Amino acid sequence: MDEHNTAQKPRKRKASNPDPAPPRTHHVIEHYAPLPYKKSYGLMGRCRNCFEKENLILCSGCNVMFYCSSDHQALDKAEHQTLCDRIQKLHILIRNSEAALKRDSEDAGTPKDPFRTAGGRFWEYEATREYLYRRRDLLYELYSVNTTAAVQQALDEAFALLRLDSADHLQMRCLVPWLLLRLKRDQDCYDFCKWWVVKGNDEEHDWTSEHLPLIGEDAFESAEVFERLREPGSTAPASESFTFLLATLLVKLRMVYEMKFLNHGKTSTEVKDSKSTIILSIIDSRKKEEWIPLIQSVEDQVRTLYRAVAGANKHFWPAFLNRADDGLGDTPPEVAGVGDEAEMKIKLRECMNAWLESLGAEGLVSDMEMGMDHEPWWCSNRE
Repeated sequence: MDEHNTAQKPRKRKASNPDPAPPRTHHVIEHYAPLPYKKSYGLMGRCRNCFEKENLILCSGCNVMFYCSSDHQALDKAEHQTLCDRIQKLHILIRNSEAALKRDSEDAGTPKDPFRTAGGRFWEYEATREYLYRRRDLLYELYSVNTTAAVQQALDEAFALLRLDSADHLQMRCLVPWLLLRLKRDQDCYDFCKWWVVKGNDEEHDWTSEHLPLIGEDAFESAEVFERLREPGSTAPASESFTFLLATLLVKLRMVYEMKFLNHGKTSTEVKDSKSTIILSIIDSRKKEEWIPLIQSVEDQVRTLYRAVAGANKHFWPAFLNRADDGLGDTPPEVAGVGDEAEMKIKLRECMNAWLESLGAEGLVSDMEMGMDHEPWWCSNRE
């Protein structure tokens, strides 16, 4: 991705109580067994018990599960109750914590009503950090539910946590791209990844500024998604950089699939369920003869990104393509190093459902993996 124009570097301010490695597992409800990981083969926006998509109601307890009627909701009560109870409990804990912070925080060494006075500095204080953990636990529960309502709520929580802790100690930036892609917000995903690659890795960035783009999810400037890609290094310098490589690759794969689909004579009506909202948005602005060079350009970028992912973590593609479920059924590792197997397990859990919901993406990856003479093409010098 091309760099933005260089701006004047803001004054750097560090948090007074940094903690570079917060726990990845549930904090508030850690005594519960983790919910089983459920693969998604299509984000559900219909009744849990039938295919009805009109006049749906949401469960009033969790507000993430759809039903067409109270009768069908009753049929699902036994299976849904555990998840519903967990989400309700977390909402109650969060409300109680918020009320206590507004009422008593000044006595505990935290600024009075930190929601008005602490800005994006919630990580600096013990009481507000506990509040962050509780909201993160809620996001984790929502992340395990494959409905459009749950994914949207998880995204809302992620952006709320970024506003409260602008330096993002809880690494919400590693979840946001997948949530955006599951909601078919491809351009927003690309914009988000580019902002973090260009600005988020700047050690001099003022993370406590009230003027950060993170103040609002729509504040990331729109980038040209067909722009030239900078050649990624052989390894990713940090875990979040690996996330952005994977997410940008999936954006490009969705673009390639839909462009090939259109190039074979399909119309915009026939691809109304397209996973690449970027391509749908440019159908009327591109001439037919422009498609082939455009496809070739994006395919070249896909090969570059695929090679970068392989170099960043040698465990990822074998686990992803062998469908061995490595890292999906187990509790996520507490600690992971850049490029190691633990990182693969964490990233696989974060991204798998977005990939499974992207029509054609996995097949294109398999084709690249086989390459010529049935060897992984990124191991050879052939392009």
